[in-house]
Amino acid sequence: MKEKQKTDKIKPFLFGDAIVYIVLALLIIALFLSFFFSSKNKSHDGFIFSLNGKTVLTYNVKEDKFDIADEFLGSVEIEDKDGGYQVVIYSSADKTKSNTAFINKREKSVSVTDSTCKKEYCVHSPSITSDGVIYCDPHGLKIAPIGAEGTSRPIVVG
Repeated sequence: MKEKQKTDKIKPFLFGDAIVYIVLALLIIALFLSFFFSSKNKSHDGFIFSLNGKTVLTYNVKEDKFDIADEFLGSVEIEDKDGGYQVVIYSSADKTKSNTAFINKREKSVSVTDSTCKKEYCVHSPSITSDGVIYCDPHGLKIAPIGAEGTSRPIVVG
């Protein structure tokens, strides 16, 4: 009977417990907000397109300028189209393997719109802006924002 009286007098939450729960809740909210807002507000200088680890071209969004590596001059086609640029990158000398990307100048984003690989995983990936990477394994293509080449959020591997 004495044991029952002892447990009846214990409160379910002590004042110290409540403080710990509140601090943990605030920490979780702060981490969520910092992650959410930091990934949305990052600015970037442009995009790097690379084939098998070699930089093919870079696009600077601030200057609206392309820089194509000399060894890939014949492997890239760029067309001004619909408020952006259509970029075709050939990953084979006979131009049978290619990826087509669209750079949206207004949104400062890039997406792959066509590919000659079988499954076209890169085509079905979402566009990237300041973070994320688009990969096309069959062609060895990697598209990443400048400064985020080693980003921790890969979008698609196809």
